[in-house]
Amino acid sequence: MVTMDDSVQRLESIARSTRLDFHVYFRQRSLALRELYETASYQQDVATAIPGEICVDASLRTLVETRIEDLRANVLSLLTSPLTARILWCMYCCPFPGFHSGLARLCPSLGAIAPVVRGGPNVYKLSGWLVHVLAAYSTVTDYIPKGELPATYNWHDDAREFFASGLKREYEALDRTGRMVLHTATLGHDIGVARSIPDHETRGVPLVAQYLEELGLTDAVLRQNGFEVALVDLSWAVQSIVQNHTLINRASVEFSTERTAEKMKSLMASAQSSPWRLSFLKHLPGILVLLGVGDLMAVDDALLTPRSIAQIHHGHETLESIIRGEKGTCDYSKEGFQRFLHFLKDYCTPPCQSELDTIIAQAGHRPDRFWCKFYHLQELHFALTLLRCLPDAQAVLSILILLFDFVDSHTGRTDENYRTTRVEFDHSLEAADLMRTAVRMTDARRSGCSSGTHDRNSWRAGELELTYCQIPSQNLVCVKKRY
Repeated sequence: MVTMDDSVQRLESIARSTRLDFHVYFRQRSLALRELYETASYQQDVATAIPGEICVDASLRTLVETRIEDLRANVLSLLTSPLTARILWCMYCCPFPGFHSGLARLCPSLGAIAPVVRGGPNVYKLSGWLVHVLAAYSTVTDYIPKGELPATYNWHDDAREFFASGLKREYEALDRTGRMVLHTATLGHDIGVARSIPDHETRGVPLVAQYLEELGLTDAVLRQNGFEVALVDLSWAVQSIVQNHTLINRASVEFSTERTAEKMKSLMASAQSSPWRLSFLKHLPGILVLLGVGDLMAVDDALLTPRSIAQIHHGHETLESIIRGEKGTCDYSKEGFQRFLHFLKDYCTPPCQSELDTIIAQAGHRPDRFWCKFYHLQELHFALTLLRCLPDAQAVLSILILLFDFVDSHTGRTDENYRTTRVEFDHSLEAADLMRTAVRMTDARRSGCSSGTHDRNSWRAGELELTYCQIPSQNLVCVKKRY
């Protein structure tokens, strides 16, 4: 008779014997899909199906089909196994009658995101959102603990050092319960995509309880596996990570420092109700760093650049200072320029601020006030992905000048107005749209001509359309492609 423990051991054995490097395979497959996507030959249903060329071991298929409830009863063993990433990749590639895969049968919340895709700068998401999640999961639970980088990119020394020392140290600082929480939250961090891609972090929070139930997690199961955490506290921790899993990459960059502090305020208040939560809160910045790196690389490994590593360090320090309750003072103009630098590619030589100040002055702005307003601007949603695709600092600056002119015309020029202004870039925008607009803006500024047409609550400039509306306590500026 096969016991539940035998089922897990057999699955571990199959995962150990599988020679396929899933991470490398799915990057190569996704890059091929991106070429099809760019030539309009991409077929979503084919791209998100289990790849037909992967031959699933017959014993794996039998085990998953006949012992799925045994595996669910031992899900904590699966999530904390040294082979956890390979196990879940194997279950993803294993067909299951009536479901996308064996992994979708184990956890339907993951199955719900498997057919969702996204193009643009994404690589892994073109194979389906669940491939993106598993790519992040393998980075966090396999490569980082080993201090190794996946063999998917020509890595630079900064990335090697970041994995071998900083990230590995953050992982080792977690106790057994902390790692279990990290693994569980990483696997479920994008469940909100089933409802909506925009704001999926917040939309995923109400789905966490169902996700944990699908995994078979209860107070009794946690105790039986030696985890001294109540289910209600585990749920709080996973919800906190799901809601803030993009924060480390956005803190003080896409989000202003004040906006970052605002997002952490309610979380810190909710931690007061439990000693375990207060203890866990100290590890949250490190956990968000680990997941943030995995999430970034699961868009495209090439995004882990020296500049993005510096940005992650900056976000980590910001979160830690907020949790410690520190309130420092700063030079807003200087910090605004530093925030601007995070949106740029990794140039060999940083742009000269005096040259940019000249462009700003020619556009009718006081440079010091411009950088102050950029420091205070509440949010630049999706700007990291888009602005970093532009070829130089002047192109990025041209887009920002356009935004600031628009904001000034509708809300005024005060810091307080910028503190309540959120800019949201449409997810369907391409870098080429921004670049063509930046070129037109530059040409118009040099010739002294108008750069676009204006209506009461919208501007049309180049390839872009900007719209303005007021929502509770916020000024919202939306940037979308002009049709």
